[in-house]
Amino acid sequence: MKINLTVAISFIIMTILPRPGFTQLRIETEMRPRLELRDGYSKLNTAGNTPAAFVSQRTRLGVFHNQSHFNYALVIQDVRVWGDEQLYSATGVFGDDASLDVHEAWVELLLKKHAFKIGRQIVNYHDDRLLSVRNWNQNSITYDALLYRFSQADWQFHAAFSLNNEKSNTFGNVYPAGKMKTLNFLYLQKEFPFHVKSSFYIIASGFTTNDTSEVIYMRGTYGGYIEYTHKNTRAAVSAYYQNGRNKQGQKVSAYLLSADASQRFASFSAGAGMVYISGQDGIRQNAGYQSTDHLFDVLYGARHKYYGFMDYFSNIPASTKNGGLVDVYAGGQWFYSKASFLKLDIHRFWLQNNVADPDNPGRALSKALGTEIDLTFRQALSDGFRVDGGYSVMLPESSLEIIQGVGKGGSKRSQWLWAMLTFNYRLFPEKTAP
Repeated sequence: MKINLTVAISFIIMTILPRPGFTQLRIETEMRPRLELRDGYSKLNTAGNTPAAFVSQRTRLGVFHNQSHFNYALVIQDVRVWGDEQLYSATGVFGDDASLDVHEAWVELLLKKHAFKIGRQIVNYHDDRLLSVRNWNQNSITYDALLYRFSQADWQFHAAFSLNNEKSNTFGNVYPAGKMKTLNFLYLQKEFPFHVKSSFYIIASGFTTNDTSEVIYMRGTYGGYIEYTHKNTRAAVSAYYQNGRNKQGQKVSAYLLSADASQRFASFSAGAGMVYISGQDGIRQNAGYQSTDHLFDVLYGARHKYYGFMDYFSNIPASTKNGGLVDVYAGGQWFYSKASFLKLDIHRFWLQNNVADPDNPGRALSKALGTEIDLTFRQALSDGFRVDGGYSVMLPESSLEIIQGVGKGGSKRSQWLWAMLTFNYRLFPEKTAP
């Protein structure tokens, strides 16, 4: 959503002016420049490639106002790459009118155990597998939706509805097929004795077939999550199933399974896990089988957080040729101060199902895809100031080379180096009297 900078600043100033009856006001700012050196990030490196080096930056200004019966928020965000200005000449750079937008804009009505929240908002639930803020992305993700919440003791129930359009149409409801037309869900969470928490989802998501079609094909996703947390021990499992129709109108039958555990030992923690995402068997000739889509759609779930920091599998259909994904991972984290750490993660990737070998008709590629090693660190500098960085390398198998179109043995060392400075500052953090 593009907005005029003068209008945005004027609105924020009007918003933060004192008025009778408010109970809490805060202003939050964030600046996050990130330097990246890409030499095989998300795409295998080959001979003749030149590494890409650039700086991207996210800048946010947010106003949050809480009262006894309602809350509201307005967050303005600018995301750019240094030097991407579109308005320039030989005498100088004059600006870019395409980077500023509204990241959050919502109001929430509070009625004892009930709440109604409407507008552009963050939707982020339990394990982030399906609906996530995806904060690594400089733009992040927010959702235009109506959300109802009910809370009582150790129970929570949420229901959400959305309907997306590109403009105020006079007739018709066409929408780009690459964007979700509607997202709706029911969410139930329950806390149990013995440090166990569980939740259950029902999600109805819909896409149109193409940019000129008004037919919406709905996909249903159902599943649950169970987490045990006690002192320094954590373990969790989740399982999801999908049915309905994909955006081409094909029947869907797919699933996702995950499990992970971690243990903290003083200043060190170690953990391991696995995710199993079903895919399509590309060499199975049975017409009944091929008429159904068996590739699980992770919807708007986290990618960077789970499937390796180099983002080779952020688009699972394309990066696995619809074969699905198995990711087994392990890692350790050393905390050398309260807010600073060094972390190592190792991922081993496989195809979940058969992908046809283009050079050997009727035969499948080896399911082994490769190994990724991610080394990251965080150094706290002061309150609200920190530096994060990392180095990653992908060690591909021939199947990944073939899927990416570089040919068996056609890749060379694929690596990625990055460093990011994050500055957060909050004004008026304490409650203010009327």
